[in-house]
Amino acid sequence: MELVLIVDDDPMVLNALSSTLGKAFSSQFKIITAQNGREAVQVLEKAQISLLITDLVMPEIDGFQLLALVSERYPSLPCFVMSSAYDDPEIRCRIPQDNLKFYTKPIHPKTVGPEILKAINASAKQKEAKGISVINFLLMIEMEMRTCLFEAVLPNGKKSIFYFKKGVLYQAVYENLRGEEAVIAVIAQGKALFNFKPLPSKPIPRKIDKTLENMVSETLKQYVDKKDSAPVQTVECPPDTPEERLSLPGKMILDNGVKKTITVTNIARSEIQFKTVAQHNLTQGSVVTLEFALDDKLSSPISRKVTATDIQNKTILADFPDRNHYDRLGPYIAFNGFSKDRIS
Repeated sequence: MELVLIVDDDPMVLNALSSTLGKAFSSQFKIITAQNGREAVQVLEKAQISLLITDLVMPEIDGFQLLALVSERYPSLPCFVMSSAYDDPEIRCRIPQDNLKFYTKPIHPKTVGPEILKAINASAKQKEAKGISVINFLLMIEMEMRTCLFEAVLPNGKKSIFYFKKGVLYQAVYENLRGEEAVIAVIAQGKALFNFKPLPSKPIPRKIDKTLENMVSETLKQYVDKKDSAPVQTVECPPDTPEERLSLPGKMILDNGVKKTITVTNIARSEIQFKTVAQHNLTQGSVVTLEFALDDKLSSPISRKVTATDIQNKTILADFPDRNHYDRLGPYIAFNGFSKDRIS
């Protein structure tokens, strides 16, 4: 029987996931739980775990330290990370593929159950251990706004040091390189092993001006787009398939306050597509407000103004006025693994 380890310091999360998954998939895998990273390490040492699901913020040994240990001792173990932090969809679609997969909290058991089976089967077939990429590890620290000092041991045996303050990368050192040059050089190495160090007694001045997103993009452009021979291996975003398409119910509010029922069928970085149930008087250039939710429990309400750019019968294509719609849509896209161009 395959064993799945769930780690979270919130008893409600553990109980909800373990009971629901345990009942629905009792014939495929068994659930083991731990309330912090220390308990998780003890379980990993005694049992052969097939998949790890962990929170990041926990007492004693937190999720970062746990993942660092797993990357070193169990590099083939697939890991699901639970987080409510933001993760930029434009970056996640091009970063290296490794053993990590992100889910926004709270995880829905019906969604994660089939993914657990898929990850376990894929892990059994893979020939080489994947480990955790430097990019993914840096992005996790940024997402959770963590302050830390850690060492990355690269595949070539060389070491580098990173210092984050509240999720902002202040300094990096790799051989004779400092700052942004060191970050780019280390990212290009692919995966690494990670060791957390005690925080320095004296403040470390910020020597890196670029954002982590910019440095990741620069690295990928330099080593992937130009097809240089660096060991960075990226994964292309999967093409849209009808089976993955969402159908989000909502309302369209006209200037006069009249509401029309709509169904959102596509959300992209700069545009949204929706269908109206009733007739409308929209013309190209019309500005309307859309209201919809990202799940059936209406716990993630979205309200955005859009400008109609193309109208065909009851299907309307519209542009968001700016990128601010991603303050809510971005995490949903990123953590659910949708296409880089759209939710579909």
